[in-house]
Amino acid sequence: MLSWTPHLHAVRTRPAPAPINTVLLPQVTTFDLSYWPAQNGAWTSVWHDANPPRLVRIHIVPDNTRPGDWPDLLVAPMLDPL
Repeated sequence: MLSWTPHLHAVRTRPAPAPINTVLLPQVTTFDLSYWPAQNGAWTSVWHDANPPRLVRIHIVPDNTRPGDWPDLLVAPMLDPL
């Protein structure tokens, strides 16, 4: 589930709208994110650094109604660490 609100580059004259909830992937048992730091390290489930991690791993486990295993998705937010 993704909960979002529009971001306007203007001064609002009334209250912000209520968040919009969107189902991104139905019938999922587990959705895990883990991060690989730019420095030597290992996968971690938390990220507090101001700079983006070297890699982000997305692990999805479908429920029993969707047979088969899904491969992990790896995302490189930046090519060269700062």
